[in-house]
Amino acid sequence: MKRLSYLSVCAACLGFFSFSNVSAQETGPPTLPVELFICNYKPGNDFAAFQRAFTAYNKWADAHGIKGLSSYALTPLIHSDELKADVIGMDIWNNGEAMGNGFAAMASDPSSTAAFDKVVECGAQQLFVLVGVKPPTDGLIKNGSPFQFTNCKLMENRNGGEAIQAATAWGKATQAAGITDAQALLFPAAGESSDADYSFKWITVGPSIQAFGKSIDQFLSGGLLQTRENLTRNLMSCDSQRIYVTTVMRESNDQG
Repeated sequence: MKRLSYLSVCAACLGFFSFSNVSAQETGPPTLPVELFICNYKPGNDFAAFQRAFTAYNKWADAHGIKGLSSYALTPLIHSDELKADVIGMDIWNNGEAMGNGFAAMASDPSSTAAFDKVVECGAQQLFVLVGVKPPTDGLIKNGSPFQFTNCKLMENRNGGEAIQAATAWGKATQAAGITDAQALLFPAAGESSDADYSFKWITVGPSIQAFGKSIDQFLSGGLLQTRENLTRNLMSCDSQRIYVTTVMRESNDQG
């Protein structure tokens, strides 16, 4: 395993999807560098062992000045029989400089991931560009927050800019309906498998399982089904959502 810091989101200072100034376009949607990890526990280990390993990692990170990073772990809740991971992680750095500094610090000290190496085996480490399309309406990610992924494929002669516009419009529609979640698109940048057949991942994070349940009722009423169909028709096709439960592992109050 090269490195493991698991699901991270720029949280306390910035707010979930209240991003820093890394966007290439000042007037465009906010963007951030993101890593995804797909991991399995080694024999004899479990989530409790992972939490202990993360405690050790946090001590190392604090001692070595790792900034601009908050960490969360995702455990599967609703998924198909194709599930290949015990835990999925995501690192969202406050900006590219913070990520580069973190990479350099960890690469120079193999002990940084020693505790994780005993607990998990991660078959993939992937880099994405996150584009925020809906800010939170009910606080930050908390323990128990449901995290949803769906892979979407653009149709022929359509582009990512159109997908961002459609997703932003959908976010506004759900906000108007009272659905309290945050949404973003993840565009693959490096490390994805050669046979991957999608254009981006559409991610949604709710404040709680209870709010997620309520959002199903809201989604099925008020014309939202037709709104989504109108926005995505002839633009993209998306597969079935996978839903995970969030555990907070590390929060950053630093924008660096």
